[in-house]
Amino acid sequence: MKKAIAIIAVIFLLLNSNSIYSQEVYFLFDGSYSGENREQQVLSRSFNAVFMIDVNQAIQKEFPCARIFLLQDISRFCLPELELQRNPAFGDQKVDERKNKLLNHINNSDYWVSFCFYPISEEMAIASLKCSDKKGKKLVSFAIETTSGDLMLSHPSQAVTKFIKELSKYEICPYTGTMNFEVKTERNEKTTDAYPIYCNGADKQYKKEVEFIEKSVEIWKLTKTDKYLTEGTLSYTLREESITTELNECYLCASGRKGSRVYTEKIIQTANIEGLSIESVSKGKNIPDARTEITFLEDGTYTIKVQAASKTGDLKVKTERHAEGTCDVINKPPVTTTQKADVPINETLGPFPGSGTDKVLSQNGSYQTENPVTKEKTTVTYNFNLKRD
Repeated sequence: MKKAIAIIAVIFLLLNSNSIYSQEVYFLFDGSYSGENREQQVLSRSFNAVFMIDVNQAIQKEFPCARIFLLQDISRFCLPELELQRNPAFGDQKVDERKNKLLNHINNSDYWVSFCFYPISEEMAIASLKCSDKKGKKLVSFAIETTSGDLMLSHPSQAVTKFIKELSKYEICPYTGTMNFEVKTERNEKTTDAYPIYCNGADKQYKKEVEFIEKSVEIWKLTKTDKYLTEGTLSYTLREESITTELNECYLCASGRKGSRVYTEKIIQTANIEGLSIESVSKGKNIPDARTEITFLEDGTYTIKVQAASKTGDLKVKTERHAEGTCDVINKPPVTTTQKADVPINETLGPFPGSGTDKVLSQNGSYQTENPVTKEKTTVTYNFNLKRD
């Protein structure tokens, strides 16, 4: 239960973003120029202009979901509107809708890119670029020395090529598709504790046997619908049985008399849980407590982390106790209680070969783990097929 609550909290934090329901992502570019004299400054502006043309084409090719805006363009349209509003002669004309639309491009941008390309000699130049996401995490940062010819005549330039390569380490265009998990857990353990005892002038025996049988099956059928957003279904069944048998031939009664007594206890737990929890909230709406995060690594591989929590269901516990012997006899009917339970999944798969420029990410497989203490064996079988624009 605590694990499921923790997963729900993580899901809420990571899904609480403005672009969660949008397949489009927005890049806001902010260019500046530099140079020791007017001639170099003009050349710097030319470098930037060529870069914007080339990078727009490259991004559209590799990440079709991306939309590009230039801060200078937004300012050029937006600032005159603000100036007009302060003019008494402006009257009752309304520009709020247009102004807000332009400003939204700034506020809702998923990625901010600042860049400056400038000459340092007649032939050489510096290409400097930084890219961060809306949370301030720096994704790309470089300053490379290149030639003026590369920046003006190569299409794409080294700077564009490097920028696209660095972006390919991230999930820019959301992958969507199916992810299925089957998690089977089994445990079959029997322990015996026996030793001799003495009472009533004779050698006797104490023996205790505990048998534990557990079997559970989780079937998660999930669909990744955006960068993090995931929905789907869960079906969970559990049967857990523990049987304790205790023989004590020198059992001490309340009267002080000692004699033989056999005590048995049988506890059976069963559960059937269906569906995902929907406690997370985004944009005022309840959404499934499930998320998927794809991480692309430096070595050309990726991992997929899936977290989800089920709805709260009923866990039924049936307890039977029986004792016979010299005293403290127990002969009562079974007692059944109902508790609340939920099921989390927290799986990280991979690494698998692939990068953020791949159109399809697809894998299947299985693996098994064993708890060294309880000897509980868990088998996870998975398959996923994710595609992007």
